[in-house]
Amino acid sequence: MAINKRELERYIDYNPNTGDFTWKYHWFNKKLKGKPAGHVSKHDKYQYITLNYVKYKASDIAFILMGRPIPKKVIYIDNDKSNNKWDNLMAYD
Repeated sequence: MAINKRELERYIDYNPNTGDFTWKYHWFNKKLKGKPAGHVSKHDKYQYITLNYVKYKASDIAFILMGRPIPKKVIYIDNDKSNNKWDNLMAYD
């Protein structure tokens, strides 16, 4: 992954209690500041966030922002791939 915690903290705010991601700063559309970041894919049901034209899984961003390495696989405890609450994400390597 080409993005690091410092860069992410500039763009995204993550609330680990709710699993919500909001824009702190959006490089393309300044009106998005404070709005929800990302979208849930209809195809695979994961939440994705695009930064600088690169699409990332929201769970990967959560791990980075929480100061953890991105695991090889993320297990969603409640089986809801769009629920990115920190206590719902489990690293599986």
